[in-house]
Amino acid sequence: SYWSSALPGTGDELFMQLYSTSPIIEAAGLTVSNTSSQGATPGNGSLGGYSVGQSVTHGIGTGFTTVQSNSAPITPASLTGRFVLRLSFDDATAMLTCSVSLDGGVTFQNPFQPMQIFNSGVTDYDILLGAAGVTPPPPPPTQTIPLRLLLVRNSSDPASRRVVYKANSPRDNLKFFAGPTVGGATLKVKLDTVTQCFAMPASGWSRFGRTYTYADPGGSHGPVKAAQFKQTRTGGIQNRALIIGANGPVGIVPPNPGVEGDTNFHIGDSAEYCASTAGGTIGQNNARTFKAWNAPAPAGCNVTACSPSGAFLDALDGLF
Repeated sequence: SYWSSALPGTGDELFMQLYSTSPIIEAAGLTVSNTSSQGATPGNGSLGGYSVGQSVTHGIGTGFTTVQSNSAPITPASLTGRFVLRLSFDDATAMLTCSVSLDGGVTFQNPFQPMQIFNSGVTDYDILLGAAGVTPPPPPPTQTIPLRLLLVRNSSDPASRRVVYKANSPRDNLKFFAGPTVGGATLKVKLDTVTQCFAMPASGWSRFGRTYTYADPGGSHGPVKAAQFKQTRTGGIQNRALIIGANGPVGIVPPNPGVEGDTNFHIGDSAEYCASTAGGTIGQNNARTFKAWNAPAPAGCNVTACSPSGAFLDALDGLF
């Protein structure tokens, strides 16, 4: 597709995309934009100023997942002709290569790795061309999620302490924003008067499709041994974490008896997902075990996200 030789104004973009609506929404292609520093989004490949970017995005239910996103800056002096956007498709591998020309199509730059398309049963696309003024998006909202399990176990040996957290949203109920492979994630757990923050840096996360998995079996980064953040095929969200004292200090212990537990799972610069035991079933509730399950999503977050400074200061809340 051929465009004018004028650079986009601040907050404007032009794009060329492949777009499918069945069986899922899949959008893949190129965007040339001029984003203010306030509009750039940390953690998802967005750059401030002039840039060209490629992305693959999936929409399932009311949630959207950016499967791949890459950006490269454009130097205004390098634009010597019309913008030309080119999408090249390899039929044998279903890989899409995105290229841009800044000299009217004489030469093309290909700064990105090819992207996998025709995912999840998609068989055909429409081609969309467009230009628009883009308002910087608001910060992702705080979202609440039903609690499936909060289990806290104590022992005479602090290394044997354990916290298990599980929360699942119903179908099409929540929105899925950026994953934790860039900005990491934190989980804050509050049990009555004691609060602790658990950090899960980006280096511990891996991704397979819509599933993000955290693994730290040796405790290199702290007490969280394993965690998962996943968008289901029906648009729901599954979130879980296993925290053990053998990997690091765990200050959350059963209050004997406990009244309420609250959690805040925060993904990097993205959304917060909050759960609570309020309204659920409380089973064992003694000096050794606090167990609650099947609680509805709370009206709002009952505990704030971990502070940007890290887990240490938050871990002290309520302990002294």
